[in-house]
Amino acid sequence: MARLIAAVEPANCERLAKVLLDEFQSIGRIWSAAPEALCRILGDVSPVVSLIIGAREAALETMAGDLRAIAIDPFSPELRRYLIASMGSLDDETLRILFLDNSRRLIADERLQQGTLSQLALYPRTIFRRALEHNAAGLILVHNHPSGDPSPSEEDIVATRHLDQCSSSEHSAQLAA
Repeated sequence: MARLIAAVEPANCERLAKVLLDEFQSIGRIWSAAPEALCRILGDVSPVVSLIIGAREAALETMAGDLRAIAIDPFSPELRRYLIASMGSLDDETLRILFLDNSRRLIADERLQQGTLSQLALYPRTIFRRALEHNAAGLILVHNHPSGDPSPSEEDIVATRHLDQCSSSEHSAQLAA
């Protein structure tokens, strides 16, 4: 981290790297930290914030490009790394949807909804409308747990079942209307 920071703050690179690591506990959490969190630690005008955000955006675009080149398995390590890097340290629950074509290749990756620290509202009509707009053949829905506990809550299970029911052919036509 210090070597990266040295590109824009050579005199303070060791100190700034230590401050970031003390706050975020790992390089992975620094990479996925919100810009506001980085500014809170480093200051609003720190060139290090712009460097980290720019490097993260380049890395995520590289990872997304790699995903577009393969048939996506929802359990693939590449997908897991991409999702953790892009949303692992978000402060609020966020719903991401990966829209897939017939070959399970990535068409689009969108953040559709944002909730609170512990709750996220799902709107099936919005989800399926976007799927129709993308002409998607499949969806992968993902949301984070800011608490750090990856176990699905009862609400997660109920919402997943509801979305599954909505996606059946007889309900899909009603939602699209």
